[in-house]
Amino acid sequence: MEWLPDVNITEVVGMLEVIHDNGDKMGADDLQRATGIPFDELLPAIDAAVMLGLAVIRKHYISLTERGKKLLSLDPEERKEKLSEYIGELPIFKKLFKIILNKGGKISEEELLEMLKREMSGRDARSELKKIIQWGQYAEILDYDPPSKEISIL
Repeated sequence: MEWLPDVNITEVVGMLEVIHDNGDKMGADDLQRATGIPFDELLPAIDAAVMLGLAVIRKHYISLTERGKKLLSLDPEERKEKLSEYIGELPIFKKLFKIILNKGGKISEEELLEMLKREMSGRDARSELKKIIQWGQYAEILDYDPPSKEISIL
């Protein structure tokens, strides 16, 4: 299973906009200079863009895919709807949807954390849980209720 990069989706879109403004293709060094962000801090946004099918990496260049170009041509509301669709297509969310549906529509944070710990040999399951909740809430496909600590599908 491919785990989520530690980045907010808005940061991914911001990076894609910089690439778009520079001809839809940029070298890693140029992207670093244009954003003012150290490359190691850009890597999660690059990984997320690739994971979502919005960009590809070839020979140290990051290029927008047709999907990425189309996304950036949309108005902000349509863009968010499309990103929600793309996030929902990720294997981790597809699997989570099945689990939540099998649990009657809700799963406790603790139960999901335990499942992640079993699957994530050597990785930080709590960090992954936080990313799942953040990405799911951004995409408006998951709801998290802090008082009950339950996650449900919207």
